[in-house]
Amino acid sequence: MIRPATVEDVGLMTEHGEDFYYEAELGKCGLEWCGASFVDFCKVLIKISNGTILVAEEKGEIIGGVAGMIAPWFFNQNQLVLQELWWWVGKEHRGGTTAVRLMKTLLKWGEIQGAKVAVLAHMDIENGDRLEKIYTKMGFSLIEAHYAKEI
Repeated sequence: MIRPATVEDVGLMTEHGEDFYYEAELGKCGLEWCGASFVDFCKVLIKISNGTILVAEEKGEIIGGVAGMIAPWFFNQNQLVLQELWWWVGKEHRGGTTAVRLMKTLLKWGEIQGAKVAVLAHMDIENGDRLEKIYTKMGFSLIEAHYAKEI
């Protein structure tokens, strides 16, 4: 089942967020993990109208999640863009339909909120090639690559 996250879900999501951070090796480019900040931001996304966190739940356990935020596009403030912020499925639940169901639900939420375009990213981790294929199959086009450096 995919559903909107609640404030009560944030504790478990924090564990998953930390797992994601270390699995994606985000620290190697200077990005730092702060559990308290993650908790605060999750609570904000749950409460604001232009943000959301959705969770995948199976047998009462949260097995994945996706977060997104809608904002005007930089080059045309009349066009709203949905930006995926975090997309995660537990290792033991990967390979099924959970990831795609999460993303489709996020896209539907964005459409309802008035977004005309969705922008997704994927980390340079073990399943990056698989995610690229999923994105392409879902109709997404590669528009840019991001690089990070500690300054």
